[in-house]
Order: sequence, then C-alpha cells, then structure tokens
Amino acid sequence: MPDRKEILWRVTIVYIVFLLLGLVIIGRIIYLQVFETDEWMDKAGTFSLKTMSIPADRGASTRRTEGCWPVRCPIMKYVLTPNVRT
Repeated sequence: MPDRKEILWRVTIVYIVFLLLGLVIIGRIIYLQVFETDEWMDKAGTFSLKTMSIPADRGASTRRTEGCWPVRCPIMKYVLTPNVRT
C-alpha cells in the first residue's frame, strides 16, 4: 500500500500540471486580447451578413405516413357498453 507522502506527491504533481495548463490558456487569451486585437477585428469585418426573404410554402400540410392532415374534421367516438340499460 502506497504511503501517504507518495499519494500526496502525485496529487501535487497533477495539481501543478492543471494549474500550468490553466495559466497557459489564460495567457493565450490575454495575448489575443492585447496584441492581436486589430488583426482579428479586421478579419471579423470581412464577414458579411446577407438578409434575404424566403417565401412561405403555402399548401396542404402533410404527414410522413398517412398523407394530409385532416382540417376541421369533427371526431366522434361511439362506445357500446353491454349490460347497461337506460
């Protein structure tokens, strides 16, 4: 069974690795924000937004399996119950 010091040493190494990775990511974000802002703003300016109108598809609403949806069709359900007299 490993000693407590050995386990603590391994946990410390893992903690330091994650800390360094976090610092590298934060450093990269700061670098992009401070030194490469103009370059990325120029690239963002080259993108364009195109607005177009798409005509609505008017017609019968269809289902995948049985064809058209029924429109304004009343649904009546009749149930027969035996042995009931009124």
